[in-house]
Amino acid sequence: MEKLKEEKKWTKYVWHIILIIIILVQLFFAMKFFEAGNEDLIIEFQWTWATLTIWLCLYLILKGITNKTKLSLSIVAVIEIVFDIINYIVRVVRGSTITASDIFAIQTALSVSKNIRPNFDTKFIIGVVFALTIVLTLIIFRKKFIEEKEKWSIRVIKIIIGVMALFGFSVAYSSHSLWDMNHNYRWKGTPIALIRMFYDLQVVPPENYDKKETNKLLEAYETSNNSGAKDNPNIIVIINESFCDYYNLYKEGYADPIEYFTNLSKSENVISGVMYTSTFGGETANVEYEFLTQNSLRVLPMGSYVFQQYITKPIKSSLVQILEDNGYKTSAIHPWEEYAYSRNKIYRFFGFDSIKFKNDIDSLEKNFNNEFYSDRSTYKELMKQINNKKDNEKIFEYVLTVQNHTGYWNTDPNQIKYSDDNTQNVYMQLLHESTDALKEVVEELKQKDEKYILLFFGDHQPSIGENGNIEERPIENYELPFLIWANYDIEEEYDIKTSTVFMQNYLLKAAGIEFTAMNNYMNELREYYPIITKKFYIDSEGNEYRNTDNTTKKHTKLQEYYRIDYYRIFDEE
Repeated sequence: MEKLKEEKKWTKYVWHIILIIIILVQLFFAMKFFEAGNEDLIIEFQWTWATLTIWLCLYLILKGITNKTKLSLSIVAVIEIVFDIINYIVRVVRGSTITASDIFAIQTALSVSKNIRPNFDTKFIIGVVFALTIVLTLIIFRKKFIEEKEKWSIRVIKIIIGVMALFGFSVAYSSHSLWDMNHNYRWKGTPIALIRMFYDLQVVPPENYDKKETNKLLEAYETSNNSGAKDNPNIIVIINESFCDYYNLYKEGYADPIEYFTNLSKSENVISGVMYTSTFGGETANVEYEFLTQNSLRVLPMGSYVFQQYITKPIKSSLVQILEDNGYKTSAIHPWEEYAYSRNKIYRFFGFDSIKFKNDIDSLEKNFNNEFYSDRSTYKELMKQINNKKDNEKIFEYVLTVQNHTGYWNTDPNQIKYSDDNTQNVYMQLLHESTDALKEVVEELKQKDEKYILLFFGDHQPSIGENGNIEERPIENYELPFLIWANYDIEEEYDIKTSTVFMQNYLLKAAGIEFTAMNNYMNELREYYPIITKKFYIDSEGNEYRNTDNTTKKHTKLQEYYRIDYYRIFDEE
């Protein structure tokens, strides 16, 4: 009799465990169908195991708190499904999924939600079906769940195990890329995507930070130091994907693929040199942010993605706003998906008058190598906007290209061979295509009667070969060539060494645009530190300092800059 009771008890526990697993698996497939969008389902063991384990940890915590099995499972399922449904609607409406910054903009989201009319596709319906199977499982097998009261000591142990395991996951998965949140949700699942987004969200203010004092400090720089011409030129900025002087930097290959660019950078009416960037092999949006705002990534945790994590409202202090205040009509062109780095939202926060992504541009053609669109076809849209502008209208054209994006596989048989290494050869052929496309833009602008000034630079170097595996990369891995060219007389300057946060000043000075308080401050800061990046900085005497040097606190001017950055990112009103 005792043996029979023991067997019955074990059978009950087995049913209990099996039903918990069934519900979590049902929830997993509901999540996958909700997040799939118009793409195929992606199911990989690593992310499947991680997602199920995170839910199990949440269940243990809730079970420890409530002492109720079905209630704990229901809470986990409801939270996940409600979030996934909201995420689906957000993706359908604006093209990009929920980011951390959306959580802090919930009031704005609720104010416009009444105008949302989403379409529900087949995968969404399948997701709903899986969600309903969870409800049916809980109802039909409700008596199979063990609901015995547990001692507080057991419940506390469950809570501790759950919390510790979640903390372990938050550390283990804190370094994954946030480049494409749509892909992150679809591929890795909601729990991993959210852990990565929120891991570095909290930023500690710099030492001795005071909001009012920092504001006063900036106000002291309001007087302009730039008495440029009043007849301001039209302004073009091209940030070229993965553009660098690979041939001369690494002595690889048989010929210089950017020879035209090199020659142009030494010609008349040009300001040129090298710019050190904060990123390598990716994180383009962070480069955009540093250039447009002059805020350094140094004030933020390592691995931060500013667009995804910290921008929650319109940005008041940026190059876009400066030029709009000077009467410019502003436009952004990016020939790729609007949801990448949530640019469709962030570009609006910057205040661009016109924003065009790949689906808005008719002229786009793919490059010879992969699925990314060529610079030449992107510049056709640029020149179309220039040629269609109104007389006496001043324009700012901001172009972010994609042609040279990583994935260097297919050579162009019509070009020369630059290297025996296929990856290097394809990349260098793409660089040659980029300079050819730039040449066409320059030649066309030379024929214009109106003044035009063009800033051209890369976002980062590509991760190719050994350079992509170096833990402590040399400074050369962050070096990019830049030039400012004008179709009218400007004062030439060559062999400049600077970094992304200072590029805005070089452009505005050359264009004769009056400096703001921040521009004036950056002018002064550059005298102390001509190069400031996320990974390192260099002082006026040429001394290089790494993040690992632990000497930053001794540099009072740099600490002052951090306080200004923090103020402009988080406290500026």
